[in-house]
Amino acid sequence: MDFVGVLDRVDAFLTGHGWRFALIGGVALAVYGNLRLTLDLDIVTEAEGQEALVAWMESGAVGGPDT
Repeated sequence: MDFVGVLDRVDAFLTGHGWRFALIGGVALAVYGNLRLTLDLDIVTEAEGQEALVAWMESGAVGGPDT
């Protein structure tokens, strides 16, 4: 998975709507030097953006597992 590419698209979607978000989980731990094998991005966002983000991701806008 291209974490940077996916995160860029998620960032553009959320910030484009004015919603704040935070990256959590294994990818976020790597920023602090705690490397952990992970195959997903864990994101927390404002309540208003949650349903829209899920619908957007389910629509295939982010891409598939090889993205």
